Amino acid sequence: MKYNALEKFFLKKYQIKKSNNSNKNFLSKKFKLLKSFIKKKSPFLKKQKYMISFSGWGMETTFPSPPWINSIDVNDVNFNSCHEDLKSLISNKEFILSQFNLPGTNYEKILEELKWRSYIIYNSIICSINLSKNNDFKIVECGVCDGLTIFYALSACKSKNVSFKGYLYDSFGSMKEEHLDEKDKIQVGDYDYLNIEQTKKNLQMYENEIIFNKGYIPKIFIDGNNPADISWLHIDLNSSKTTLQSMEFFFQKIIDSGVMIFDDYGMFPSTKAIVDKFLADKKGHFINFPTGQGMFIKKNS
Repeated sequence: MKYNALEKFFLKKYQIKKSNNSNKNFLSKKFKLLKSFIKKKSPFLKKQKYMISFSGWGMETTFPSPPWINSIDVNDVNFNSCHEDLKSLISNKEFILSQFNLPGTNYEKILEELKWRSYIIYNSIICSINLSKNNDFKIVECGVCDGLTIFYALSACKSKNVSFKGYLYDSFGSMKEEHLDEKDKIQVGDYDYLNIEQTKKNLQMYENEIIFNKGYIPKIFIDGNNPADISWLHIDLNSSKTTLQSMEFFFQKIIDSGVMIFDDYGMFPSTKAIVDKFLADKKGHFINFPTGQGMFIKKNS
């Protein structure tokens, strides 16, 4: 069976952790779900007569081509430029992806396989700016990691020539048991490799537009530098408990036609359940993407 670069990385990471019997920090649920998908991958795909138009992160399409291919739309052109800029930064070791730091990792392939997810992030910003027509654009990310996702979001803001400020929340430390529901506790100890100083270096081109809030949710919401209102909220916490706490804290701050986007919606059943329940009586529109992401466009009236 042929695996793509992301699948190879996750399987290799799984094998490394599995071989260390004394290590209690098991593979995160997100990786396990993807591994399960890989096992079920049908062998007949090798005999597929059609040309693959996209492959990555559990998705494989044969038609049509992704929207960023040969597009003359200004937003697509800008997205491609942003994507190429990031590839160059990573190639020159000016942007370090510690999340994928294993010998032999093909970072360029990983970026290509994440491109649909990155495209959705980029366009969720464009959507919010166009709908809200807000020239004072504040964005929030809960779960920053190396800054990969927020790089696309900040680049989208810059492309639209609006005044923007990003508020970034992360413990930049390992996941703790008290912040996880029972179903998510398999991840205790994950992300212990994160370093806020490295993430700051990765995003130094936006250092005047971002505010880092380092700490665990929900305490960081009390201690942090928080915006009064926001236009865009991205949640990528691998935890249903802290996802709910983030929604509870920020939802009332989201302006009319503001956007909430969830990285883990299609990957963590526990997160999907709490997001569905929280938004059940809220005005707006929810979109579930095949990438596993979910997006909610809020309406205040």
